[in-house]
Amino acid sequence: MPLKLKVGDVAPDFELIDSGLKTVKLSDYKGKKVVVTFFPMAFSGGPEEGCERHLCSLKTIKGAEVLGVSSDLVFANKAFEHKLELPFKLLSDPNGKLTDSYVDFFDIGTFLADVGVAEDVMRGTTTYPRALYVIGEDGTVVYTWIGEENGATHPGIMPILKEIHPFTET
Repeated sequence: MPLKLKVGDVAPDFELIDSGLKTVKLSDYKGKKVVVTFFPMAFSGGPEEGCERHLCSLKTIKGAEVLGVSSDLVFANKAFEHKLELPFKLLSDPNGKLTDSYVDFFDIGTFLADVGVAEDVMRGTTTYPRALYVIGEDGTVVYTWIGEENGATHPGIMPILKEIHPFTET
């Protein structure tokens, strides 16, 4: 199962680096609502689907801190944040420690080779599929979302904002 946590579980703490090279811990947000969203790769997809649309849709979240997580290096995340004019931080999880606690892995290099996009792409893992958790003030998961429909993933499947907002707005 791609999601490793369910509603009611305590969200594992983490420590990652943001695009400004600052350490960010989930415990820094104790007593606040936090949206942790996982996206496969910076600069993948476009305004109509994929990671760009996913992250831009979360600009409307009010009443909660939003943190985006990918396996990208901080420099790619910084450029992606700038391009999308995101009001929230993108965190780098290149070794997959956080991803392993929250969602499954996906070998992006094999995928690109299999669909004929690139034959010699460096093999590496990323989050799969896109996922989102809302973590309440007490540190427990209050909402989950996964980018699947009928067991299949597609870059056009987006988080359902009307489902997220009741958990984030005060």
